[in-house]
Amino acid sequence: MATTKTKIRQRITLPPLLVEILRWHIDTQLSTPEQNASELLFPAEDGGFRSRSALKKPFVAVAQAIGLKKHVSPKAMRRTFQDLARAAEVKDIVTRAISGHATETMQHHYSTVAADEKKLAIAKVIELAGVRGALARGGMHGGMHRPQQALNTKKAARD
Repeated sequence: MATTKTKIRQRITLPPLLVEILRWHIDTQLSTPEQNASELLFPAEDGGFRSRSALKKPFVAVAQAIGLKKHVSPKAMRRTFQDLARAAEVKDIVTRAISGHATETMQHHYSTVAADEKKLAIAKVIELAGVRGALARGGMHGGMHRPQQALNTKKAARD
């Protein structure tokens, strides 16, 4: 591609394992002379660009094979890299550099946060706050020490 939507040319160095996978793809998955002559990595049979709908049939086939009842389109993959990079704890600036998102806003737009990720985040905050240690010592600060005992003490004071 001459440029991206952001008009920025990118050069991304790939890890050796990914280069090996792409070499396997070139050696085994390009079946026509036009594909082999093409400069594209995933060319159509005529060596040109694939249609925008090229992934629809494979997505339907995989969904049927795994018994998926919901419709998932190839567009859903736009979020996959963002989510996997976050799970791998890749720094945001690196994720944006690879995905081509110029702003944090666009990176967030193409990200989803799973329930387990939220649950883990809340657990980390609770751990950081030292709640477990406070409970082990018999209570929490701010009037949380044995709440029923405190109510009984207040009631006895009134009587």
